[in-house]
Amino acid sequence: MAYAHCPNCLKSFRYQLEATEGPAWLKDLARSVGKGEQAVLLCSKCWVVPEVGDEVEVTQPSEDEPHLRVGAVGQVVQVWGEDSAYPIFLVEGLSSEGSPAWSARLMRWQIRAHKAPVEGTLRFRLTPPSDQNQK
Repeated sequence: MAYAHCPNCLKSFRYQLEATEGPAWLKDLARSVGKGEQAVLLCSKCWVVPEVGDEVEVTQPSEDEPHLRVGAVGQVVQVWGEDSAYPIFLVEGLSSEGSPAWSARLMRWQIRAHKAPVEGTLRFRLTPPSDQNQK
């Protein structure tokens, strides 16, 4: 079991590497992960690329939106430049009455999924390269 640090939301989370097949070096690598420095990986909430209709939470407020706070929850209503490396997301927060409470244009690193697609420890299965499977 190892811990990683998400550079986007600055949270730590548990992960585990598994190598049930393959050469001994791959199994040794999986066992050695977590010893030494903490890994830097995106958490499951930050890994998901939001789409229109998805609920997101703010991880880093925009300088253009001083009223916006970390943890504010909203819904993606529009995405500009979906195919570019730097899409812009129009996010609207909802008030208790259901009307928009705030609206902000945010970059990908300023938001993350509101609900985690995976709960608990993230598990990664290591497999040998395909050319080594044939030997």
